[in-house]
Amino acid sequence: MLLEEQPGKVCPGCDTWKPRDAFPKNARKKDGLHFYCKVCHSERTKKHIQAIYTQEWKRAANVKYNYGLSSKEYQVLAQAQGGLCAACGQPETKLDSRTSQLKNLHVDHDHATGRVRALLCHACNSALGLLGDDLGRIRLLLAYAERHQGSQDE
Repeated sequence: MLLEEQPGKVCPGCDTWKPRDAFPKNARKKDGLHFYCKVCHSERTKKHIQAIYTQEWKRAANVKYNYGLSSKEYQVLAQAQGGLCAACGQPETKLDSRTSQLKNLHVDHDHATGRVRALLCHACNSALGLLGDDLGRIRLLLAYAERHQGSQDE
C-alpha cells in the first residue's frame, strides 16, 4: 500500500490516530502531510508565536514604526531622563490593564513634524494631547489652576 493511500496516522502531539484530512498538507514530507494534526499544529504555532512576539517585542516594534526609535534609542532617552517624565519629573504610575505592570513612558512628539521631543508619563502625555499642544490653552489652564489652588483647602 502506498503512503498516500493509507487511511491516516498517529499525531505525536496528542498521541491519537487521526484520518489524513486531520493533518495539514506539507509537500516536503514523504506522505505529503504535516507531522502534527491540525489542532496540535495550530497550538504549537500559537505557542511559538507567543514566545517570539512578547509584549516587549510588540512595544519596541510599535515605537520603531510610529516614531522611528529603536529600542536602544528609547533606552538612551529613558536613561537621560533618569526614567522620569520630562514634564513633571515623576515616574510612570499607570498600570497595564493586561499585565498589571507599570507602563513605559510615552514617546512625546511634535505632531506637525513627527520629531521626537522626550518621554512623558501617561498623565502628562494625555494632558498635552487633550490640550492639542496649544500653548495658549495650556497657559490658560495653568492660570486657572493657580487662581483656584487655595480654594481646595476651604
